[in-house]
Amino acid sequence: MTVWWRRSANEVDTLSWLTASLVTAWVPVLIVALGAGGVLLGEQGADAPGFQWAAVVLAALATGAIHFAARPTRRRFGTATAMVVAVLASSAVLVSGWGIARGGHGATAELVPELWWAPVAVALVVMSLSPFVPGRVFLPAGAMVAGASVLGAAFATEPLAAVSPGAEVVIAASSPLFALIGGTFLTRALIDEVQGWRSGIVDTIAVPPAREKAVSIVDRTTRGVLSADAMPFLRAIADGAPVDAATRARAAELAAELRTALIDREGSGWLGAVVATRAVHVTDPHRLADRVSLDQRAAILALIDGVFSDQTAGVYAARLELAPGGEGNVAVALTLDLELPEGRRTAVLAPYYLTAKSVVRDISWTNGRSLVVRFGVDGER
Repeated sequence: MTVWWRRSANEVDTLSWLTASLVTAWVPVLIVALGAGGVLLGEQGADAPGFQWAAVVLAALATGAIHFAARPTRRRFGTATAMVVAVLASSAVLVSGWGIARGGHGATAELVPELWWAPVAVALVVMSLSPFVPGRVFLPAGAMVAGASVLGAAFATEPLAAVSPGAEVVIAASSPLFALIGGTFLTRALIDEVQGWRSGIVDTIAVPPAREKAVSIVDRTTRGVLSADAMPFLRAIADGAPVDAATRARAAELAAELRTALIDREGSGWLGAVVATRAVHVTDPHRLADRVSLDQRAAILALIDGVFSDQTAGVYAARLELAPGGEGNVAVALTLDLELPEGRRTAVLAPYYLTAKSVVRDISWTNGRSLVVRFGVDGER
């Protein structure tokens, strides 16, 4: 089962121009222009224009639904939304075809099947839908629209009494079918390219030399506790300092500090080591951070690092919680305390949010006194 079948292009490559919801914002305008041109200039369905205007509204609503459901601040584009879009588009082409069948005989010009506006409009709907849903959703939705286009074309071409009505139907309904095929190949190619690029990413964390001194390793692991406190104490003893009860107590205290630092460093994993310099409280009792993939780690760290580094964000504390999710996945919640109005905090968070959205699942945020970002990651076993 391919990635394209399970995940949408929007999930895999959120930052691509193709998958931006703003790209679909102009499609309703184009659909209205197509419909208006077909009715006013092409006189399609001239004796019953109400059907055409109703079809224009339905097709425009379908692409409008895509635009609003695909906004970055919303959760994953759901199957139910995709089916609503498909039903609206199918209804549009059926209503248009039925209207032409009702009004075609009274029109001053016969319908030219390849110039019929409705199949072109619903083809735009299908193409607009393709980046936002996985293949298992896109194929049924696109097939529904293509099937409705065939039926609508049968309605629309009936008044023509063509010598080869089957050919007229194929010509009139070909646009949605081409959109289904084109959307499939285009999104698959995009996903394959991104997956191929990611497969070449390697962990660039510097590996200590094989012959690094044990003292250096301990000092680096304990973040300087050894060199700052323990080494001066040991040098003083080596230089002949008296060993009394206070010295023994200090030695026990330093040993406990080193042991605690080593245990904390080992127990916190990669996440604890990175957020140690930030005011971030990590709750991960099940050590789930170690199961997060490399690109997902990078997205989480970029989100934390970015908002803390932005002086205008006013972030003074954060809480990161990891818990077991369904089907072996990891549920992540990041709570940020921000001293910003909602509009400004959205502008600050958006770049990091979009980056995270490209590699995690079901990401969403909740505004309020504190901003909460929730998402799921695919745990590596």
